[in-house]
This record gives sequence, C-alpha cells and structure tokens, in this order.
Amino acid sequence: MAIPNDHPGRPQVALPPAHESRFWHVVLAGFVRSAPTPIMRRVRARDPNVPIDEFVIVGRRTGIERHDLLNHVQVAGHDYVGHPNGSSQWVRNLVAAGALTMIDRAGTERRLAATEVPDGPERDAVIAWTGGMPRPAGTIYGAAAGHIRAAGRYFRLEG
Repeated sequence: MAIPNDHPGRPQVALPPAHESRFWHVVLAGFVRSAPTPIMRRVRARDPNVPIDEFVIVGRRTGIERHDLLNHVQVAGHDYVGHPNGSSQWVRNLVAAGALTMIDRAGTERRLAATEVPDGPERDAVIAWTGGMPRPAGTIYGAAAGHIRAAGRYFRLEG
C-alpha cells in the first residue's frame, strides 16, 4: 500500500504485508531497551530533528506517574506514540489511563487523550513515518515494518 507523503524529505514507501516475526520482536525489544535515558535526553536537547519527547503516563496499578522518552510521530497534522512490539508496560498503562501528558522540549506540558489507531491507512502512515526517522531507528523500523504492522500498537493523541 502506498502512503501519502506529507513530510518533506521522507520518501513515499510501500509497506510489506503484516507478518509477526520472532526475529524482529527480539531485535526491536533489544533496540528499545538499549537506549539509555540519560543519553536520549542529551540527544533530544541537542538535535531538534530527533523526534523524541517526554511523556508522563500514570501506572495502572500504582497510580504513580511514569516519565518515558518516546518517539513523537507527527503525520498529517496529528500526533502519535506507539510501540513496535505492541504491549509494553507503558502501552498497558496508557490503555488503562486513556490519556497522557506530553512535555515538549521547551518544557510545556499538554494533557492529551490517547486513542488506539486500528489497522488501516492512518496506522500504516504512522508506521511508514517511523521508517524515515534518523539512523539507526529509521533503518531498523523500516526493515521491521512487516512485523510492526502485525504487532505494533499506535495511539493518536488529541487534546
């Protein structure tokens, strides 16, 4: 499926068919876990092209606010977050809470409702966008796009 290109500098891509892969599950889990928060904070502060923002999600069992640095995907004027392997702890917390707080680079906080995006063109556009992120993330997400289509969970943020 061809995805409309609404972001300058990102090529139009056709995503592979959805197919869950144990290999890509392990690679993506390792990649996501290996990104140390202090380094990601420094990268976020220094490079405005890196699409990372801080998100605060309330724990479903504890009620404690959890701060996570996540990819802030922007497609066709909408904001999204998601996990390429699906149900991580922060995803489970977000589903339970139904909303999060985004803290942008300037420190501005916005409370946003989160709605899971079902399979279809909108979700495919979000997945395609992640394949155009700066290296190494974009390279990995692009190669794993079929797995991400099958396993990933993405949320539209509105508020």
